[in-house]
Amino acid sequence: GFCGQRTKPFRRPMNLTGADGLYISCTLGSDDDAERRVWKLSLRLDDSRGEVVYQAPFMPPAGGAPSPVYVPFSDFQLVRGPVTVQGAPPVSNVSAVFQVGFTCSKFVIDTRMTPLENFRNGTFQLNIAEIGVYAAGRSDAIASGPEWLAAADPPGVLTDREIKRKRPLLLRLVLLPLLGLVFSEAKRRRRRAGQILVERGASKWQLAAMGWKFKRNLRDKSIFASLALTAVELGSAAAGALLGLPARLLVFPVFRWIARRRQRKEAAAKAESSAP
Repeated sequence: GFCGQRTKPFRRPMNLTGADGLYISCTLGSDDDAERRVWKLSLRLDDSRGEVVYQAPFMPPAGGAPSPVYVPFSDFQLVRGPVTVQGAPPVSNVSAVFQVGFTCSKFVIDTRMTPLENFRNGTFQLNIAEIGVYAAGRSDAIASGPEWLAAADPPGVLTDREIKRKRPLLLRLVLLPLLGLVFSEAKRRRRRAGQILVERGASKWQLAAMGWKFKRNLRDKSIFASLALTAVELGSAAAGALLGLPARLLVFPVFRWIARRRQRKEAAAKAESSAP
């Protein structure tokens, strides 16, 4: 439902006091259907790593050279995923910005999960020349940035090793390895490819044999190395299925029940507000 990119966490927060908003100089190079996707800029104003950030929509131009799109700070709303956080204050202090990012999404920013009508699925190419800040009435805001910002030292970003070191010990040593077994993107794609082949008539043994031949012939592995890798993948898939079973039986039903309960409350509130 979405695809995004963000900066690594800054070593120290960036002070954008005096700016009126962000700009992104970009163009949609893949097609002319920019309006059939939801584009968002993101600001993180604390040092957390959760999904709660400030976001604002923008519309990139389609085709041609990149041109700036201006997004004032007043447009940013606090969201959790695509859903606004009710009662959250607007952006009023940008003296400590910890992260900047952008997202292409299927969902508009709303008080509930609201998909975009006529959404275009599939690949896209957004060409980005620059992301920065601007101040209204400043002729140099795009060319070189405001003087107060250009004169400041860049904050720098944390390395991957530093980011991992800042994580809690329990998360690093236990939870993340377990989640990697269950929710790895590579394993998810491999599992989906296996499901498609099974639907076309392949057996489990044929899948294992194809995996071994792929490693043996295309990756130029030795017989024993390819057999070992195939055995590791099979063991990892079995461990992932075993560890994911409690989540499928206990955790996911609870999440679905909470989502249905929230939807019923929202529907009741909407019906009550629309009643004469």
